[in-house]
Amino acid sequence: MDRSLADELQLSGPEGLMDMKTVTEVKTVETMTVDLRIENPENGHKFKLKTVTCVRDLALSPPAVSDKRLKTLYPELQELNLPELNEAPKILIGLDQAALIAAREVRRTSRKNGPLLQRTLLGWTVTGRVVMRHDTVKHPPEVNFLHTEDMWSTEQFGCKYDFETPFSPEDRKADNILNSEVYHDGTRWVAPLLRRDRDEPFPPSRQMAQKRAKAFEKQMEK
Repeated sequence: MDRSLADELQLSGPEGLMDMKTVTEVKTVETMTVDLRIENPENGHKFKLKTVTCVRDLALSPPAVSDKRLKTLYPELQELNLPELNEAPKILIGLDQAALIAAREVRRTSRKNGPLLQRTLLGWTVTGRVVMRHDTVKHPPEVNFLHTEDMWSTEQFGCKYDFETPFSPEDRKADNILNSEVYHDGTRWVAPLLRRDRDEPFPPSRQMAQKRAKAFEKQMEK
């Protein structure tokens, strides 16, 4: 029950806290527990509701279709003399009061798949689909094609470089070599050694060259 309705009826009771679970979150709200009586507007029969929990801002939406529109769509409603209430509900009656909301009589409407009219101890209710509309089904083949058209291209193979990370000197040098010296000789692609260093002087002797090669192999093994 919405706390504003309890204040309007001047109801009071013990207060506390409660964890309320919604679609997106679980939040702790302040509550007040009250007892009250409700009445069937048709016959005046009254019923007592005990330990009703009140919270601030129940946040319920008003009916999607007005009572006047419903009576236009379904003439059967005019025979029931239902009151026109187009405001957001301020109280929810759940299964702990199942006897009050159980259907005592059920009537069908004239339209196919139209709503059902159910009589309860509290009066008549309209239950079911009340607006006839055409459902639109979205076909996703075009979207799937855009996602998969380059799936098997060479550019999609292997690991992709993180271009947001600055190039290291070695990466920048290798990238420059690839951009400037890779070519196709008519039969195949030819690429130079990416690890070569143009500024590196040649060793003075064969023995020094072998030592440098072994040192390079050890670096590669790490």
